[in-house]
Amino acid sequence: MSPDPAPINLGGVGDIDIYPAETQALLQQIQQAGATFAARWAALGPAIAEDETKVGTGFDDLSTAFRNQYNELAPKLAELSNNVEGSFERMGASGHRIVAEYLELSQHQVDQMRTLE
Repeated sequence: MSPDPAPINLGGVGDIDIYPAETQALLQQIQQAGATFAARWAALGPAIAEDETKVGTGFDDLSTAFRNQYNELAPKLAELSNNVEGSFERMGASGHRIVAEYLELSQHQVDQMRTLE
């Protein structure tokens, strides 16, 4: 097994640009969060929708106003909830590509420096 890549400081000046291993671990957690949300939503979403059909508007102006606004937003909330897993997966995948680009650029700089010897 290869060791974790060292922190990258492109150009060798200033602060560390990226900690690849730590960043990749956090990106994995982002992707897992999307999967966890999707699993919970798959279990709870239908139950919420079923319960909503049983709920009346209420007996006062406040509950009526809430229900009207909720009914208007509910389809969009369901759509967004259905897309969470894919969104988090894409965020994580994009982050992993960026880490790979940092590693590639860092190696390229090392290779260039070796040609100067």
